[in-house]
Amino acid sequence: ALPEMRDFIHPCFSQDVPRLYPEMEKFDLAMSNGVVEHVGTRDGNADLVPNYQSFREIFITSQLALLRPGGLLLVCGPNRLFPFDFQHGHYYGPLPALKKAVPLCHYMTIPWHKGTHLATHADLRRIAEASGFAVDFPDESQRNYSSMSQLRNRPLLRAAFKGYITAVSVLPLPLRRLFETHTV
Repeated sequence: ALPEMRDFIHPCFSQDVPRLYPEMEKFDLAMSNGVVEHVGTRDGNADLVPNYQSFREIFITSQLALLRPGGLLLVCGPNRLFPFDFQHGHYYGPLPALKKAVPLCHYMTIPWHKGTHLATHADLRRIAEASGFAVDFPDESQRNYSSMSQLRNRPLLRAAFKGYITAVSVLPLPLRRLFETHTV
């Protein structure tokens, strides 16, 4: 961080903010991008602990508690239902052997495998509603959401991925939620 910004950076967990800064006003917006899928992991990456869902409930609930009435929580991360993940490694079930045998499968996931650490729209909805909050997902296409930086040097794969996102973007919202690359 820039030296002039250091006085404004307060490293802490969201659930600690009310205790550490009781005078702090609540926020209109809180955002986590690429965080929720790491909450409830042993290694901070992808190794889920058995009760990972309770950690995610604490994470989401503590962020919601930081908001003013009518505030917005924006949670983004890779969609567990999308069978490819370009940001993380997935090494559970048959994936290690498959990835070794077929290098093109390097980014594959098994969406319904208990070892995947990613979240779905339904997962996020369940957590927020269990906390007593209303949930509304934006009805926006993800056509321009992903920078695909992991595919920078893979032009054919990048083109295929961009074509997929474009095709999915015209589907009705309930179907898009199943096939989109990310939860937003």
